[in-house]
Amino acid sequence: MSYEFTGKVVHIGEKETFPSGFYKRMVVLDDGADNYPQQIPFEFLKQMADKLDTKGIRKGDTVTVKFDLQGREYNGRWFGSLKAWDVNRMGETRRAEPKDEVQRQLDETLDEETALDENIPF
Repeated sequence: MSYEFTGKVVHIGEKETFPSGFYKRMVVLDDGADNYPQQIPFEFLKQMADKLDTKGIRKGDTVTVKFDLQGREYNGRWFGSLKAWDVNRMGETRRAEPKDEVQRQLDETLDEETALDENIPF
C-alpha cells in the first residue's frame, strides 16, 4: 500500500554508499503543524536518490512524496521505514514532451489548411 505526504524539506542527507554498490539518501520533511510540528524522515534508495538531484529538490522546497511503509525484525527488535518512490515539488508543472517529426509536420499542414480556409470568400 502506498501513501502520500506533503511537507517542507528541512534536511537532505548526503548519499550513503555501501560496499555492495547500494546507496541511499535521507530527506526530512516538516509537516507544518502549528502546535507540534513533526519532522518525518524518508529514505530515497538508488535511482530515487538520483532523482532528487535531477528534479532539483532543495532545502526549503515544499514537496509531495509518495512512499511505502516497510517494517522488519532484527535480533528481536522491530524497525520501520518510509521508502520513497516518487517526489514532486509543489506547483511544478510538467514540461511538454517534444513532438516527433511526423506530428510536427501534421500540425504545420493543419495550420496551412486553416489559413487557406480563412481566405475563401464563401
